[in-house]
Amino acid sequence: MTGRPKTGDELFELVKSDLAFAKETYGVDIIAVCTDDGPDGKKMRRLIKEQMPWLAAFECWAHQSSLITGNYLSIKAPWMAAAKLAIEVIKWFNHHGTALDLLRAQQRLSFDRILALILPVITRWVSQYCSLRRLKKLERAIRACVITHEERLRVCAGRKDEQIEAAEHIIGIVKDDTFWKNIERIASDLEPLAIASNLLQAPTCRLDTVLMCLGNLHRIFSQNDDTTVKSTVTKSLERRWAKTDQELMILAVFLNPYIRWRAFNHSKLPSMSLYHMILRAYQRFYSRDATTDIELMETFQSYLDGLDHFSDIAMWLNGFKTMYETSKQPVDITAIWKRMDTGPELTGRGGFVKLAIRILSIVPNSAGPERIFSAYGITHTKHRNRLNPQKVHKSTVVRMDCMESHRAAGLVPQRRARHFSLADDQAAMAAMDADSVSPALDGGHSAGPSAANANDMDFGVVTDLLINLAAGEDAEDAAAAADTSITTNTPSSHTSSSASIIDPVLRLPSYKKIKLADLFKYPEPGAPAEELEFFWKGGVNGLDEEESSHEEEIQDSRSENEGTEVNTV
Repeated sequence: MTGRPKTGDELFELVKSDLAFAKETYGVDIIAVCTDDGPDGKKMRRLIKEQMPWLAAFECWAHQSSLITGNYLSIKAPWMAAAKLAIEVIKWFNHHGTALDLLRAQQRLSFDRILALILPVITRWVSQYCSLRRLKKLERAIRACVITHEERLRVCAGRKDEQIEAAEHIIGIVKDDTFWKNIERIASDLEPLAIASNLLQAPTCRLDTVLMCLGNLHRIFSQNDDTTVKSTVTKSLERRWAKTDQELMILAVFLNPYIRWRAFNHSKLPSMSLYHMILRAYQRFYSRDATTDIELMETFQSYLDGLDHFSDIAMWLNGFKTMYETSKQPVDITAIWKRMDTGPELTGRGGFVKLAIRILSIVPNSAGPERIFSAYGITHTKHRNRLNPQKVHKSTVVRMDCMESHRAAGLVPQRRARHFSLADDQAAMAAMDADSVSPALDGGHSAGPSAANANDMDFGVVTDLLINLAAGEDAEDAAAAADTSITTNTPSSHTSSSASIIDPVLRLPSYKKIKLADLFKYPEPGAPAEELEFFWKGGVNGLDEEESSHEEEIQDSRSENEGTEVNTV
């Protein structure tokens, strides 16, 4: 893209050239593309929809989850200020050795375990949640430390008036009951958004993952006691759901054999509507008229009812679930469908299976390529800045292949299991015993300013960044809607030719968008939501690893500083 205009038309031309390259070089047919939601990406997806409808095009849902969080953070409420105060408390303790040693000593008395205060980094907004959650977890120890050692804490940073004033400010924050209530409130709201973010940025994310996350977020926030929070987040969810390819996402959930039709609101989405979606997908992807395929209709009904080849036993759903749970991996739904494949035919059962594989193979995020771009930065440094792009690419491929082989061989250490939710934290802290002391943090050395990462930022910086991204995206949507209204009345040649395949008598009805609030059978508050939470546990586990990674960074930083830091009073 160097020297080329960054426009939607230019991006569309690049996509076409990449499709041709993949086909000619590797014999691979690309079935979907994904971009961020910038102006160029919006127009590129619109051009694909008009000129290449057989190619699915989605916005990056890892990015969309951040924008939903930005909408939440834009709420102007007094209790939101507690998050910035929390970062002040964390920084103050981490940057003053005596205060940190007193806190760690108090943790030994209160919990028999040492936990670090996590300072968030701007490159991971989820770390903001981990930071607040860890602070809330240590509330009892922090408050006890302040009550017991208030006079020492007042002068531990120095005896100048401004230093004592800063210490008294922190002590006042810690003593404020309202502060801790607000921290719990913010962390409780951010928790489901953080879980969804981890699910939507994962390489295993599929279209059904996205829709079930949206549905579960809608369920959670529609039950929020604060009307402003409820309205802001549910409107954000509805807005993002309204502009995506709803049919493919609905089909992806339906084609998940662990969910099928059970989660949907049947009055808004009857089985006939699902069958029409199947037929329209055939026209779109294969340019085939399947309206007269009786075997396909019978296959659809068998799958809907869970009979014959598509019963839970025949698809060995419990076996797959147990196998993947044993290896601590999410169930690979496409692997189940691939074992149902009967051959190259695109009719009847074989065609139904191939359609399921195609839809469930789509990864609706760009997190994978962005991780590769980050890896490029490890290879192409200021000391190796003369490497040409091809060498950087090849070196990164070798590096990633080595890491994958090490992971497959079991050479990568497994992270310790951790609790994630605030409720789990309270139970875990109550159950701590002397055997759970963390030896890596049990040394009495202060962290000091050098322990802070160069990317550490105040909560306000990350908040403003996400709010601005969300506001900018909303403005772009309005402009794109006006631009789209000019062109949407002109059908593409592919769409016209696909429609002409079908006998006018058998013409299918067009899809009418369904609101997220009407799409699912939402349970009553307090009732279990098994289908909607199908992927939720995986997101919780992902956040366990997120917190663990921050803990390890702090441990590494402290181990580097051991022997060089001096405690001061």
